[in-house]
Order: sequence, then C-alpha cells, then structure tokens
Amino acid sequence: MTRRWSGRLAAWVGARPMWARRGAIGLLTLVFLVAILATDYLQPGLALQVGQPSPRDLESPRTIEFVDQARTEAMRAEAMRATPPVLRHSPAQVAAAVAAAAVAFDAIEAARAASGPSGRTEAIRQAIGLPLSPAAVTAAAGATGTALAAARRAALTAVERALAEGVREDALLAARERARA
Repeated sequence: MTRRWSGRLAAWVGARPMWARRGAIGLLTLVFLVAILATDYLQPGLALQVGQPSPRDLESPRTIEFVDQARTEAMRAEAMRATPPVLRHSPAQVAAAVAAAAVAFDAIEAARAASGPSGRTEAIRQAIGLPLSPAAVTAAAGATGTALAAARRAALTAVERALAEGVREDALLAARERARA
C-alpha cells in the first residue's frame, strides 16, 4: 500500500513544473511550522471542579494591576503627615521676626500722634516701612488704643505660631506666598 501511494505521489510531483514543486514544498513547510507554533496558543484541556484545587497553575497572559484610589489617597496623606518638616526656623529668626513686628506696631503708635486723619495715614505709611494696603493703613490710623493693642497681641502670636511650625518641601511655595501676604 505504501508503494502505491508513493508511486502516485512521485507521478504527481514529476508531472508538475519546478516552480510548482518548490511552492508546494514551501507551503507544506509553512503549514507544518505553523502547526508546531500554534500548539502553545491552544487551550489546555483542564477539568476544573468548583471548590477543588487546580491540577496545575493557571497563568494570566498579561499582568493586570488593580488600584484602589481611595486607599492610595489615604496612604499618601498618611505618608505626608509622617514626613518631618523640611524647613525649620531658628529661634533667632523667630525672635527677629517678632521684634520686627513689635517695631512696626511701635511705629504705628508713634505715628498716630500726628494731627488729622490724612497726616496720620501718611505718618504711618512712612514710619512702618512695610508695604501695607491703603485699607490697612486707614484701619491703623483710625483704631483705638485697645483695638491696636489687641491687634498687636494677635499679630505677634500669629508670627510666632507661623514661624514655629516647620514647612514641608511640597508646601514651601504656599508658605512663601502666605508669608508675603
């Protein structure tokens, strides 16, 4: 039987031109190689039972990450709270800033002795030496002694508190803007 098929195959191949034989050999080689490579992509025959362990490891064709946004934000906030401050003010700087604020209030009190509201505002503007808004200068010129004393205590406390707390790297720009205001 083998002889019969081999004879027919030889007669069929011999009757074809050379390019057809080469094409047939190339096509058969391609089909054979594709069949070999395709075996990796075929589904394995697994019989899985619910509640039972798998007879072999199941592998995912790609890695998938599941990100929990709420938990990520909570962990990020916790890490930021745990980070120590980057910038700390020295006690000498804090004392100098408090002294500068006290000098500014002393200058306001001395300038309030000038006569007339316009004279007071101009005297305060010159004496303080700091860029203040017109509303702040007008408020300082028209404030009573007790209101000015309360503002002095509040300002000195705010300066001490603002300079006593450290500033983290990510909040440095915001702290600079807050200090300028």
